[in-house]
Amino acid sequence: MTPRIRPVGPDDLAAVRAALVASWHATYDALHGAAKVTEITDRWHALPALSRQVDRPGTVFLMAEGADGGVLGSSLAHVDEGEEACLRRLYVAPGTEGRGLGRLLLDETLARLAERAAWLEVEPRNTRAIRFYEREGFVLDRPAQGCGGRADLEAVIMRRPERPIARAVVDADAQDLFGLLTLAFAEYPGCYVDPHDDYPEIVRPATRLAQAKTTFWVIEDRSGRVRACCGVTAPEADGTAELTKLYVRPDQRRRGLGAWLIRLVEDAARAAGARRLVLYTDTRFTKAHRLYEHMGFSRFGAERVLHDVSGSVEYGYGKALG
Repeated sequence: MTPRIRPVGPDDLAAVRAALVASWHATYDALHGAAKVTEITDRWHALPALSRQVDRPGTVFLMAEGADGGVLGSSLAHVDEGEEACLRRLYVAPGTEGRGLGRLLLDETLARLAERAAWLEVEPRNTRAIRFYEREGFVLDRPAQGCGGRADLEAVIMRRPERPIARAVVDADAQDLFGLLTLAFAEYPGCYVDPHDDYPEIVRPATRLAQAKTTFWVIEDRSGRVRACCGVTAPEADGTAELTKLYVRPDQRRRGLGAWLIRLVEDAARAAGARRLVLYTDTRFTKAHRLYEHMGFSRFGAERVLHDVSGSVEYGYGKALG
């Protein structure tokens, strides 16, 4: 029978604590000694501490429940200041390893945080946990400054990027694309979206972009709304393709979507025979400039004046495709 994954409630806390304490002793007594493990769990997993984690905004606190109602494991995660998912805790009860409980808890926990990029801290000698997270797409990033705020505990940070799914644009995306561009431009004084004169292609995006020999993708959020987009033109005779209309909705930023779309465009341009990728970006879009430079693009040529409703002046950026 598949365990039931559900939120932890106040009446579950004593059983969740007991399972956590047992898991910690089984995992860490050999590394830190039973006395230190007891001291840590008495602080981190005390009932008042666990109680404060129930129904906290932006936090997911789940448990795996067996057929008899027993606690088979639990997890805790929250959205951090960088809008990433921070997995603070995931443990299964001793004797339940190898049944897929960890994966069930991990998948449900991150799904409830909108499948955003995630990170965690793990004891570097806990090789079993590290192998588990590696199988789930996490990679070792860097040493942490202690673990859970304690300088006497070693830890390394593991990260898993968001795994978005891009699809081809359709004409029905026009309204979402107009909203996406409006939100992006609203961050910069004097920038406006005129879909009829400056951006007529977004009125019927699939039809008109195809006519312009542009391949265009969108990424949806969980409600089906467009949260990011980007396109690439077919290579010219000199092997140059253009990256066009890379936008990420403000509430979806800092999740790696922009970098992921750039890599998607680069791969598509190479497959089409392009040897160089260029893009043009408004001189006011400083956040975008930092992303492009981070991704290996360099500024080239003179500024380009568009004479549009926003008085746009653009920088050119280019990158050789190896």
